Amino acid sequence: MLNSASAAIKRVDRGADVILGGMWGPRSANRVVTPVKPYLQRLYAIKGIEASFDSIALHPYASNVEGSLAAVEVARGALERARDRRAGIWVTEIGWAAGGPRKSPYVKGKKGQAKLLSQTLAQLRSRRRTFRLRGVFWYSWRDKHGGESICEWCGHAGLRAKSGSAKPAWRAFAKVAKR
Repeated sequence: MLNSASAAIKRVDRGADVILGGMWGPRSANRVVTPVKPYLQRLYAIKGIEASFDSIALHPYASNVEGSLAAVEVARGALERARDRRAGIWVTEIGWAAGGPRKSPYVKGKKGQAKLLSQTLAQLRSRRRTFRLRGVFWYSWRDKHGGESICEWCGHAGLRAKSGSAKPAWRAFAKVAKR
């Protein structure tokens, strides 16, 4: 399916960046999802598969900056071990919540959310060439009603509150984006 989809996309737009779907998966989640490293190892076992995509999409959720960066390093390492150095990485979801259940490692409070955003984006920016990083997307623009149905903290991960007012994370994002 990947080969067929890639060929169809490239027929329409030869310059398109064909991206593998968003991957998340620390080793601790291996009962729920296939972690990134073994997934990529199995994928690259398919002869010539690297010709079917240009980048991977990654969701490096972690409780801290170091964990998120480590997830990107694991993915980059898997690409390097597969000798696919040209493959890029898109961080298509990353974030922390300003509210939600305190027991969640992703709930950091308003100031903590802004601090982690600033630190993580700064680190990703400084390592963008090493990681062959093609772009980064924050998980949610705005807090949302019912977001808890996705995950316990997801409804609180926006850069803006449900009302639309800017949270400290919005200001941090705007500051980093201007650099």
